[in-house]
Amino acid sequence: MTTERRTATRHAAFAAAEIEVDGAVIACGITRNASISGVQVLTHRAFLAGTPVTILVYLPVENALAIASGLADDRSSPRRLLGTIVRTTGVDPDDSNLWSVALSVALDAPCPDLDTHLESLAQSQMAIAGPPISRQRPRT
Repeated sequence: MTTERRTATRHAAFAAAEIEVDGAVIACGITRNASISGVQVLTHRAFLAGTPVTILVYLPVENALAIASGLADDRSSPRRLLGTIVRTTGVDPDDSNLWSVALSVALDAPCPDLDTHLESLAQSQMAIAGPPISRQRPRT
């Protein structure tokens, strides 16, 4: 039997991401889902649980709004999320032939303003592609 540990709504939002350790970007990936308290990133590199990381997330909706309102002029400015790897799991080859690892990251501090952007991005992506297909095995 599993116990649900999540305390925030998770959004299936896919955005480009980079994983930074000790100030150096050492891997790239894509977010699979995220909430105000955590993010899951698909990547090609495994990390040990407990590793402190910065996840650089490129949110196109957020950047487009900031640029349109004159608050930003750099379309590539990422959202920096500080956190810790809590789990590394393999990705089923049927789910992805590009990404082999799913990193679950607990954020050091909740990002309440991020929720609106993630929800908007998830809705836009679902309208275009439909709901995400997941063959992820249930936790035991």
